[in-house]
Amino acid sequence: MFGGSPPQAPNPYSVASAQSVTNIETAVATVVLNNSNSDRPEATIAWTKIGDYVLAVPTRDVNGNVTGTVNYNVPQFKSTIQLKPAEQAIFDKNQVIRGSMLDLGISQLTSVQNKLGTPFSLSGLDAYATNPAAPSLTSTLTAPGTMVLSIDPGDITTNINATRDAIDSRVQYQIGLDRTNRDITLRNMGLVPGMEGYDLDMLTFDK
Repeated sequence: MFGGSPPQAPNPYSVASAQSVTNIETAVATVVLNNSNSDRPEATIAWTKIGDYVLAVPTRDVNGNVTGTVNYNVPQFKSTIQLKPAEQAIFDKNQVIRGSMLDLGISQLTSVQNKLGTPFSLSGLDAYATNPAAPSLTSTLTAPGTMVLSIDPGDITTNINATRDAIDSRVQYQIGLDRTNRDITLRNMGLVPGMEGYDLDMLTFDK
């Protein structure tokens, strides 16, 4: 049989520390590779190293006690974007438009605030903005007289015609009164003959 003692188990803290170092180195390499200069149709992008971030990684013994730190320099970069002339011109115009729109919005907001802060008043309105005064009307209707019928049994047709004429006279008189009252009402509303509203409303009496 084989003799000797089994190998000692690795220090888990040392393994974890080594894994951390590997992860840091991988991350740094990825950043450096991704921060490569590029020349695109619309702009050029240049990366410049501006310094290092010092990352302190603790070291531990087999019992997990911190025994010290190991510092790793993580590079820091900044990017510089330089637009091509055509794209720069478009960008400048957009900035001018945005500034103009903001100025317009501020001026309109100030105008609205001033108007809301001013009490409402009808002073200064033009005279023609008021409704036209209704003219005084004089009715030319004559009330019908008392209807007196003298019925002659010998002339039925004459009696029927006389009755019809008397009834028609009273109906026409009432229609005339109603038309005059409606005309006065419409004129008080600012509607006069010739206006569409007036003419449509009076169709009832003119049919």
